[in-house]
Amino acid sequence: MDLEYSRYEEIKEVVAKTLQLGQVSELPICPYTLADSLGIKQITYSSLSEEKKAACFELSDEGFILDNDIYYNDLMYEKRTRFTLMHEIGHIMLDHRVESDIAEKEANFFAKYILAPPILILAHDPTFDMNEFKIRKIFNVSDEISGYIYDSYRKWIAQLNGIVPSASYDVIIYNLFYNPTEI
Repeated sequence: MDLEYSRYEEIKEVVAKTLQLGQVSELPICPYTLADSLGIKQITYSSLSEEKKAACFELSDEGFILDNDIYYNDLMYEKRTRFTLMHEIGHIMLDHRVESDIAEKEANFFAKYILAPPILILAHDPTFDMNEFKIRKIFNVSDEISGYIYDSYRKWIAQLNGIVPSASYDVIIYNLFYNPTEI
C-alpha cells in the first residue's frame, strides 16, 4: 500500500522542519550530528552488555527506538547505518507511537528524502546529468538507496516541467544550505 500524496507532502514539511531544528547546512547530512542537535540519544549495540545486545538483536538487526532514544547496530555497513539512523529519527519526528507497515513506509520515505532532498540534488545538477554514482558520492548513500533516490529525482524533475521549485519545504531546505541568512 502506498501513502497518499498529501502524506508525502506532510513528511517533506517535517523533513524541512527537522533540518531547520537541527541547524543542518552541510552535505552530506550527518545523522549523528542531527540526532545530537535534536536531543536524541544514540546507543550502539556494541556498547551494551551481551544480554542487552542480544535483546536488541531480538527486536531488530538494524535499530529501533525506546523512550525516544535510538538503539542501533553500529557494526553494519556505514551507509546502511546512516539510513537506519535517519529512519529512526523519522519515526521520532513523525511521532509514530506504534509499529505498522504505514509507519515503516513513512520512516523509509523520511530517511530517503532527508539524506538527499531533490532540491539539493538539483543544486548539484546544473547540466541535468545527475546519476546514481554522483548521488552516492555527494550524499554518502548506499548503492541501493542511490537508485531509489535517483528514480525519485528523475520523476520530480519531469513533474517540474521547467518550473522553478517553490514548495515551502523546498525553499526552506535550499535556503538552509545555500542562503543561510534568509532563514
